[in-house]
Amino acid sequence: MKSSLDGAQVRLIVNGQAQISGKLKRSLKRATRDLGRQNVTVETMVTDSPLAAEELAAEACYKDYAAVVAVGGDGTLHQVINGVMQQRRGIRSEIVVGVIPAGTANDFATGLGIEKCDAYQTLMALNSESVRWLDLGKVESRYFINFASGGFGAEATRGSSALMKTLYGAEAYALNGVRRMLDSSACRGTFKSKDWQWEGRFLTFAIGNGSQAGGGCVMCSKAQLDDGELDLCIIPAHVEIRKLLYSWVNGPVSTVKNLLLMRNPLRYGVISYLLEYYKKVIVRKRVSALDIQLEHALPLSLDGETSGALDKFRVRVLPHQIRFLA
Repeated sequence: MKSSLDGAQVRLIVNGQAQISGKLKRSLKRATRDLGRQNVTVETMVTDSPLAAEELAAEACYKDYAAVVAVGGDGTLHQVINGVMQQRRGIRSEIVVGVIPAGTANDFATGLGIEKCDAYQTLMALNSESVRWLDLGKVESRYFINFASGGFGAEATRGSSALMKTLYGAEAYALNGVRRMLDSSACRGTFKSKDWQWEGRFLTFAIGNGSQAGGGCVMCSKAQLDDGELDLCIIPAHVEIRKLLYSWVNGPVSTVKNLLLMRNPLRYGVISYLLEYYKKVIVRKRVSALDIQLEHALPLSLDGETSGALDKFRVRVLPHQIRFLA
């Protein structure tokens, strides 16, 4: 970002499907007004198609905007990041990326300590140039800032309907992932880094640049956003895990909602519970690059967005790639 914001332009990219509260709207309006008094133009663009956020972020780069801020969930931020990363390094290194959480889970923003109520402070921080260089992960041609996952963890985001999100909120991802896991078989895979290899059948794996996903599940507890490494977590296949999960979700909506209100493993994150209960068999490794070979293609989830199914691919970290408003 330039040393002075005088005359600068900032683009807000709002997810057209997000439920924006009246309080958030007022905070955005107030920030727009106060920045305008400092000769900063804040432009609001609302998405109307799946890839619109990516296109709008790319446009903001080559039009020399000072910042582009995603207003939505992890998926909206994912698109913004990929739009920025389409540009050559000299252009993308000038723009600052930010997020104002307005999605279902908001895992990345929560992990970074940004809350929905911080919208005004987030935008006004542009004046203080409160910016961090953050790492990104990359799978094939796509970038992720928070998480990449495969197995039932990826299935959780792929099939979570609007109704499930309304009924269960962030827990919809965990519940849907468990239900899909019960209907699917484990996959065999080989995970290989420079000095390490693991092979076996697994239920899910996650590769974290950030520490949490799926509505608050801290699956990659050692992940840091700017340390030049990714945190790998693999949950191997065990028959008893399936029996345990089946007892949680094989019931009507009223029963499951009651479980969410109790001190029950589902309320505090299904995967988090499994990580603790089966911690002796969980596979963990810190990596900068990882080659993955699967017995059959699986869809991947990148920052909660489903990508194409892959059976052989490389995941790697790109240190200090994006300037982020924190």
